[in-house]
Amino acid sequence: MGFLIIRRILWNCQSKETHFGYHKLNAGDEFYWKFHLHFACATLYWCHFYWGNLVRNADVFNDDKDFPNCDKEPSLTGNKCYWLVKEDGFYNCKKSKKDCSDWEKIYEWKA
Repeated sequence: MGFLIIRRILWNCQSKETHFGYHKLNAGDEFYWKFHLHFACATLYWCHFYWGNLVRNADVFNDDKDFPNCDKEPSLTGNKCYWLVKEDGFYNCKKSKKDCSDWEKIYEWKA
């Protein structure tokens, strides 16, 4: 049995150098960006999520912290880190692959 989520998630992600602005996602929508690690300083992306009365501010990539499920090796095609947002929280793909079947819950929503 599945449930259709009709509420939209409002989100805003950024790094020190890049700001993606505010966006809305419906259930099943995807958003992604490519990035490369900074060698002179830490690479950090953080996001603000709003879903009805739920909110969450969260680091989604930080090479100074232990995000074992994110690709931190230098790559010419960009680094990868996959997240899934659900009503009970935020999940990170354990294998850093787009077609993930093994998700680990990292963050809870805050009311």
